[in-house]
Amino acid sequence: MNLTKILALGAAASMLAACSKNFPTGTTDTTAVTHPKDTAAIPQYGTPLYDTSIFHAGVQVGKITDASMSSASGIGASRYYPGMLWIENDQGGGTNDIYLVDTTGTKRAVFSVTGATDRDWTDMTMGPGPVAGTTYIYMADIGDSKSNFAQCTIYCFPEPQTQLGSTLLTGATAQADKIVFSYPDGPRDAETILLDPVSKDIYIVDKYGASDVYELPYPQSTDTVIMATKIIEAMPIPSGPLRSGGIASGRTGIIMKTYTAAFYWTIAPGESILNALLNTPVQIPVTAEIQGEAMCFTPNDDGFWMTSKFSTNNYAPLDRCIRR
Repeated sequence: MNLTKILALGAAASMLAACSKNFPTGTTDTTAVTHPKDTAAIPQYGTPLYDTSIFHAGVQVGKITDASMSSASGIGASRYYPGMLWIENDQGGGTNDIYLVDTTGTKRAVFSVTGATDRDWTDMTMGPGPVAGTTYIYMADIGDSKSNFAQCTIYCFPEPQTQLGSTLLTGATAQADKIVFSYPDGPRDAETILLDPVSKDIYIVDKYGASDVYELPYPQSTDTVIMATKIIEAMPIPSGPLRSGGIASGRTGIIMKTYTAAFYWTIAPGESILNALLNTPVQIPVTAEIQGEAMCFTPNDDGFWMTSKFSTNNYAPLDRCIRR
């Protein structure tokens, strides 16, 4: 074996050690699926058809009226608190808090995210992480409207599991791990994070009219800066920039939304996220929102939730779309 190969193998071993150095302690999940490295691609979409056969139109089941959540930019369906939802604010919120609400929109808990700063949180997602059997919250601090930042951060921590009482619960999360990354083509402004529930790879979708998609393969380092890989260039989404999205926990589909429309990509069994996103999506029915920047699948994939930012006395609906 020549010296070049020896050095390459040594570097690879060092990187694998670094990838798990700062993950939470506990039994590491070794069941993640490996897959060939995807390559960058330019999708050739047709006009998305309007499809009402997958989901019913959204129905308002609650309303967010608490001003602490007026800058809602991400939502996640709790696994520990059945039927409840986590909500985050973007930089307009001014704190590093996340909020637990019930389906009426009533605030039930507030947790500060330990070790995190809300520079511009623009989306969140939930799913598996480094410790098997544990649900993690991923907070995406990826907003950069003026292209000022060379690096972005995703905070990862276990979902809180403190029992609720009859009054508002307050507390702090476990220490958040920091997944710090850069883009290969300079600063980007993004508002959408996707988590593959099987491989645990992370995908970032920027908010430009023809969006680019970047991948952070699992295991993501928490003590070095990762260089994201661009896997899709110029994904042509009609109706404006993408604001939020999610991958179904059963890995059957992907949803993403703009301010005025939502889109759905089917994932075939064994299909990569890249290949799924290269197919033309369908447009799905959703209710109109004030400034909707938050959506997520339900835990059992029987529908999805959406909510919006709002101004004084112009409250945000909490909408649920049910799968047919």
